[in-house]
Amino acid sequence: MDPRRGWVLAGATALIVLGWLGAVYLFDSFRFVIFNPRGKTGFEMFLALGQLFGALVVALSASDADRWRMRWVATSLFVLGSGALGFGYVSPLLDATPDPNVSMYGSLLVRTLATSLMAIGLVPRLAPELTRRTFLLLLSGGIMASFAVIRYGEDFPRLVRASDMESLLAATGVRAFPDLTGWHLVLGLAPLVAGSAAAFGAVYHARTSRSGDWLVIATALLAGAQLHSLFWPSMYSSVLTTTSILRFALTAIVITGGIVELRSLSQERAQLLAEEKDRVRQLEEIGILKRDFSSMVAHELASPLAAIGNMAQMISLGILPPDEQQKVAGRIQGEARILQLLVRDIHASAEIEHDDFAVQPRPVALHDLFEDAEAYGVNVLRGRQVSLEPPLQTRVLADPERIGQVIRNLLNNALRHTPEGTRIVVRSLQEQGCVRIEIEDDGPGIDPVDQLRIFEKFGRGQHAGEGRGLGLYLCRRILNAHDTDLVVESGLGEGTRFSFWLKEAS
Repeated sequence: MDPRRGWVLAGATALIVLGWLGAVYLFDSFRFVIFNPRGKTGFEMFLALGQLFGALVVALSASDADRWRMRWVATSLFVLGSGALGFGYVSPLLDATPDPNVSMYGSLLVRTLATSLMAIGLVPRLAPELTRRTFLLLLSGGIMASFAVIRYGEDFPRLVRASDMESLLAATGVRAFPDLTGWHLVLGLAPLVAGSAAAFGAVYHARTSRSGDWLVIATALLAGAQLHSLFWPSMYSSVLTTTSILRFALTAIVITGGIVELRSLSQERAQLLAEEKDRVRQLEEIGILKRDFSSMVAHELASPLAAIGNMAQMISLGILPPDEQQKVAGRIQGEARILQLLVRDIHASAEIEHDDFAVQPRPVALHDLFEDAEAYGVNVLRGRQVSLEPPLQTRVLADPERIGQVIRNLLNNALRHTPEGTRIVVRSLQEQGCVRIEIEDDGPGIDPVDQLRIFEKFGRGQHAGEGRGLGLYLCRRILNAHDTDLVVESGLGEGTRFSFWLKEAS
């Protein structure tokens, strides 16, 4: 959260609290004391449950960065909730007419302990560790102090002179709660100072804490409740005052903040679960690709290596006449060329999947690209009729090495999937500032079901023949890097046409 936003929220809350306190002093209509034993008991129960809920959520949702800080905040809310439950609900059930001094000391004890714990967590730059042992010591000390208040509170210095609740209601028109003593004012400053320090700490650390707005507002209301309590204390009794309203607002903010934290935590867990599922899916896909790759490489290597081994053995035995040896040597070279193509495609596939893969387009004469294709057809696709229509006399923006690789892969693809004597055509067409390059054959065509699969890595159609499932995948990746794409037009028995576009160079 922006620190300025935190100061605005805290300042606005402080102005409301101070304005209300001023209105209580100046206008009788803003000043009230309500005696409602049954209602106050239910009120304290609501505060207790809300604050305990907030403590649980804050403890569970704290991130690693502010884990200790938020544990102190959670412990503070736990003390507030436990105090409201013990002094505000259980104690009145056991003693219907408690001494006001006991109720006020109980409230003072809980408020001082809670604001101090919150200040310890929020004020320092680095919050001290709150271990389980420290928490148990604090809990034990708080319980013993609470029993001391219940047992000996009537003998402590008087915070209020009245000995019963009814007499406190005799003069509600005065500017402060009746019969308060100097001891109340002095001891009441402790939670006020600690609460104010906690509010400043919450604003200061808001930019690095995940709790956001609600903690800033809650600590400001907590400090404001301590200020009102100096004049109109909200005791654990049957009396409701302006301080009670601030405690109610504080609890409502804590409950709202807890719900927000739970929702945020739920979304984070859902996102982590989705990411984990995606990671598992990717690992499964990688495993499948590895198996397919191993199977493909083993299959592609087996036939050429077996053929090379057999033919090399025939030559070594010296049983072939010289003219046959030349033919066998040529076949060995052909099988070796197949292995070279496989190694080249695997290397290219690994290269284009690097994060830094990029092409380097520059103006290239289309005639040069077609000359390279013609030379490749003569030297590699021996015995096949490759027809290159005269290219357009223009230049295109292309990485010549990569586009040459695309054309060679498409020619090899046509070679593998068409019978001998089948025509293979390479042509160029001009289309609205682009040049369309086509490689067309009169082969058996591609099944429509396979026309998407063939562009996937290791994707092979139902009649893949000797295909490795890499050539068309590489072509599409290279063309995508040129801001264009590879499309196929084919049908069973109708031949196949692959085409792509390149921008004309100005």
